[in-house]
Amino acid sequence: MDKKVLCIYDENIIQELDEIDHIKNRAKLVFSLIESYGLFNAMTVIKSVPATYEELTEFHSSLYIDTIKDLESQTEEDLEEFGLTGDCPVLDEMYKFISYVGGGSLTAAKGLISGKYNHAINWCGGWHHAQRDMAEGFCYVNDIVLAILQLNKKFNRILYVDLDVHHGNGVENAFSSTPKVFTFSLHRNGFGFYPNTGDLNDVGTGKGKYYTANVPLQSGTSDQTYLRVFCTVIDKIRETYQPECLVVQCGADSLARDKLGDFNVSCATFGSIITKLISWSLPTLFLGGGGYNIHNTARYWTSLTSIITSTPISVDIPDECEDFMEFGPDFTLTVDASYGRRDENSEQELSTIIATLVHNITNYVTSPLEREKCLREQNVKEVSQRKRCVGSLDDIEENGNQGKRSCVEKSTTTNCNLGEEKRMCESKHIEKVAKEGPSECKQMIVNEAPRNEITAKTDCSRLLPKMGENIENKTIKIGNEKESYEFDDAEEINMEIDSKDSKVDSYSTNISQELEKKSASHESKKELPSSLHENNGKYSEKVPEEYQIYNKEFSNVPSQSNTQEKNCEKDIISIAAETVDVQNDDIDEENTEVEQETSDKLSNLNMKVGNELSNHNMKIENELSNHSNHNMKVRN
Repeated sequence: MDKKVLCIYDENIIQELDEIDHIKNRAKLVFSLIESYGLFNAMTVIKSVPATYEELTEFHSSLYIDTIKDLESQTEEDLEEFGLTGDCPVLDEMYKFISYVGGGSLTAAKGLISGKYNHAINWCGGWHHAQRDMAEGFCYVNDIVLAILQLNKKFNRILYVDLDVHHGNGVENAFSSTPKVFTFSLHRNGFGFYPNTGDLNDVGTGKGKYYTANVPLQSGTSDQTYLRVFCTVIDKIRETYQPECLVVQCGADSLARDKLGDFNVSCATFGSIITKLISWSLPTLFLGGGGYNIHNTARYWTSLTSIITSTPISVDIPDECEDFMEFGPDFTLTVDASYGRRDENSEQELSTIIATLVHNITNYVTSPLEREKCLREQNVKEVSQRKRCVGSLDDIEENGNQGKRSCVEKSTTTNCNLGEEKRMCESKHIEKVAKEGPSECKQMIVNEAPRNEITAKTDCSRLLPKMGENIENKTIKIGNEKESYEFDDAEEINMEIDSKDSKVDSYSTNISQELEKKSASHESKKELPSSLHENNGKYSEKVPEEYQIYNKEFSNVPSQSNTQEKNCEKDIISIAAETVDVQNDDIDEENTEVEQETSDKLSNLNMKVGNELSNHNMKIENELSNHSNHNMKVRN
């Protein structure tokens, strides 16, 4: 048998987990049942490699990990600060515990990266509540985030699916500002239900806005409701986001009759969901999670193991099972929904959830092909715009400062559309975001601050006459914008700065020589991260066909007033006019002709603005130093 499924099985982890009160003996029961069905024979089974300190601190703060390593010297106040009280009490040999738990999912992720396995399983993982510097919700280490960061080293677009009844707040918080990970969670939502997060309008921030999708559901959620929402939204995510890899948290507390759950969903429904995800033929990491009816949890994860390995099994618990008597009185794998329980989700609520998520994903999430096409069109238009602006140098030479103003006005007039389209490239259709109101427009303008900084530096070397008069004002404005901007992806900003510096050097020989003396080279930064199988009639009941897929069309979300739209457009055009963005990515052949034409003019003007350029470069270097410091903080 070609064993394309990797399974993490480690007695050290099982022993550690079975000592935790709320899941006592759960891990032993799970693997006892899996073994009794002979499913280990269908997988490659390996032990966990404990996570190193460096691997743990790729996400968690060093202060938090150091505290766990040295618990004896901590005061009660220290422990409370890091969440090591209440539902996350101090455990014996806690550093060993988090190393093994985190290492299990890291080992599974590395197996997928190797290309030897299609799927990897770690039923001892899935601790999705742990924060960067705090334990939370029974979770001391966020093995999911560690695994995703590892997978990000190979896969650029990862879809995280959270099936736990509780919202995966720790994972969402870790990746809410990056498009490299799309987080999708279906969970119970309501006052007093932990962790009280994951609302429909929680969609991510910054560059990761709309790359978060939350489905808040009510008490008694049924098979029909769960499948309807899941299938509709997941199909749209797949179509638009086009993930390269999947990470699925299979919390068993979404099953009916869980001690801490509040749903009424059967094991067969989750079997259909896992089968659907497997059909995508993507590298997939399956993790455990919640599950406080330990017998149903063992049934659930054993059933999923059968599906993942494409190994049909009997619905009856094997007599050989070491813990056979634990699965009475029916001694089967079946976990049915409770008959007659009311589904508290209204049709209006479900329609709103589905319509909103489909709208967000359709309009604001871009596929790789769309982004590539948009950037290609942008490059073509920049060639034409650059020629127009360089041609305006005649006005500068003949008319002095008046000529400078003329150049700025001409560039503004011809380049407003170009600036608009660049912003559309970065956040797909920016006009649609602007329609949501002035606050959205202002946020978009703030998000443009790093681009304004890069553009100002490039323009300084390309259009020295224009920058000569207004450079100080632009530098001050850049500084003000930077202070209000929280960088979400420091590595991408620094890589873009490297690219712009290279193009400045190739644009004009005289100017590049001056810049080489005054501009510091920028170190490349380390990237952050960022139904049922054809059921042979033996395993469990098949979900009715009508519940398998829901293809409904939803009405458009109403737009805001024309007045708001126009106000936003004015703000956008104002930013485009200030930056006069005339960057060029792909016009090397034209540079030779333009350099010869403009060399004499730029040489004469170079002396006049030398002092201004020197001051400007020094300020940019200071800002880049701040960026570097920020990157170091992000890594820590």
